[in-house]
Amino acid sequence: MRARPTWQRAVTGRAVVGVALALAAACAPGRHAPTRIDWAFGQDPGDLRPWAVPDAATTPLRRLLYRGLVDQDSAGRIVPAAAERWDATPDSLTWTFELRPGLVFADGTPCQARDFRAAFLRGLRGPASGSAQWLLWSVQGVDHWTGRSGEDLPGVQALGSARLRLVLSRPDPLLLRKLVHPLCAPVSPSDGDTVAPAGLGPYRRVGYERGRQLLLAASTRSFVRAAFDTLSIDLGVRSPRMRAAFRAGRYEIVWPVPAGLPASVVPAPYRERMQTSPMWLLVAFRCDLPPTLRPAARRALAHALNRPALLSELAERGAGASGWPAPALAPALPPFDRDRVREWMAVGKLGRSLHVALGFARGSAGEEVAQAVQADWAAQSLDAELHPQGPAALVAALRGGGPHVLLVEEHPLIDDPSSRVAAVIRSPRGFTVGAYRTGWNLRGFDDWLWPRRARRVADPAAVRRELEGQLPVIPIARLPWLWIERQGGPRLHFDPFYGPDFTLPGTPKRGSGR
Repeated sequence: MRARPTWQRAVTGRAVVGVALALAAACAPGRHAPTRIDWAFGQDPGDLRPWAVPDAATTPLRRLLYRGLVDQDSAGRIVPAAAERWDATPDSLTWTFELRPGLVFADGTPCQARDFRAAFLRGLRGPASGSAQWLLWSVQGVDHWTGRSGEDLPGVQALGSARLRLVLSRPDPLLLRKLVHPLCAPVSPSDGDTVAPAGLGPYRRVGYERGRQLLLAASTRSFVRAAFDTLSIDLGVRSPRMRAAFRAGRYEIVWPVPAGLPASVVPAPYRERMQTSPMWLLVAFRCDLPPTLRPAARRALAHALNRPALLSELAERGAGASGWPAPALAPALPPFDRDRVREWMAVGKLGRSLHVALGFARGSAGEEVAQAVQADWAAQSLDAELHPQGPAALVAALRGGGPHVLLVEEHPLIDDPSSRVAAVIRSPRGFTVGAYRTGWNLRGFDDWLWPRRARRVADPAAVRRELEGQLPVIPIARLPWLWIERQGGPRLHFDPFYGPDFTLPGTPKRGSGR
């Protein structure tokens, strides 16, 4: 007898309870009718746990499951989340957060101050340690963090069950914005789930079949109200499968839109929608691997890129290519010039040809342009071997090795230029910030990105000069939030920074912050 998939086994055990809850929800005054959203997810998401590597496709899913001390609304304002209120001393070095009364995880376990301390430690010890260090750098103990077993974090203090204190080594004007990130969110200590342990978010995991399906249900215990009762998410849906699904009316939403699915094949009653996002498509060079560790090789490859043609290749998936990492910091980029390719090959004594491995995530915008990049380079005797990658391979590349060049969907940790630049430069302790690695070793901006005294914003001209001179990355296009929805279906909302935000307006339910 064929065994049922994992998610089906998980759901069946809850079927009777689920029906009862649905009927109760439908009959309760002031509640919406039970709703289910069938969602096609056009990429292979990575690890769903909040301390995993924060890639562009998976971070929005984590936001449905997890929340931290504070949140940000669609206008970018910091609002209360698990913390009902907070105070800071006049020197901004001591922050005290008061947790909401009756705060519980999705599995019913009480959430206490020590769970946030455990979350910070877990982030610093986990696979996204470099990202956690950057977010928490101002907290006492983080700037000396080595990752050794038993290392403590004196700047995070649980004062009883409902009060958390952060003691900083230096003021950080971005602290609250950094605490919004899922890397700072706690999970239930009672939940041994290795896929997606219970958090404080509006949804909870009730089923999962690796690489195929994720089933989320509304959490009745969260301070954030879910807009739908169930999210049934089919994972890794590719373009050919989507065409058949459109004919059958299978889904309410498609996001991320799989590579190779042009707007022309989206039939009524479906429609494409888009809004601005913080994401960019970047060509990221490994500055710590030959041959791209040599600036001459990076310049030859850059001059061989026809960026306007790549932008056309993206069609509605891409917008203009100027303004990264911020308008004031944006470098002047090498133009498409065959003669300059040969010049830089000669300057670098690279011979008549060059071979690189070109990596990209399956289903991403990088896959959309990978063959065009390969053709541009091949025309100049620059050989690129395509390496479509899943989440595990992309995470492994953060530790070293991997492709020489990556086509990256960049989603910054926070909406600030320092977050984008920190992801490009190797950290003082060699950790990678974000979801891709360049290995670019530059210490000139440490007072801005990794300050040990008061934070000093870098000179914009100096940032531009370094980015232009070393070329660790080349921005190709801005990427919008692009999704497909069925007309006449439920109203779907996308947060400007975090994307899919299937919650009801006006949340959190209670509380105010200072």
